Amino acid sequence: MVRRYSDRLLAELLKARRPPPRERSVHFHLPVLHSLADVAGAMASIANAIAAGQITPGEAVELSRLVEAYMRAIDTGSVVQRLQAVENKLNTTTTEACTVPRLGRGLPTKPNGASG
Repeated sequence: MVRRYSDRLLAELLKARRPPPRERSVHFHLPVLHSLADVAGAMASIANAIAAGQITPGEAVELSRLVEAYMRAIDTGSVVQRLQAVENKLNTTTTEACTVPRLGRGLPTKPNGASG
């Protein structure tokens, strides 16, 4: 016995097995990012590309996420560098200012038989 499937069911089965659509390559000028100061220019470039119809709003969201991730990486790196500089300065200052004498050195000692 041959079973017949509806066209709708066959269409759903084909959709379920279809690979996800490939993303298209996007061609527009994005400024080179070297520092946090460059992020504003990159975001303006993305906005201009949307206005010119070069990229879709969905593509702009993905590009904005890329720029944001770069911004966080740069910011985190600079925070780590500043923290290390502060810690190094604090360690240098602390070791110079705090010289604690070792026990038993330079302190008056009592003879073995003396009571206090």
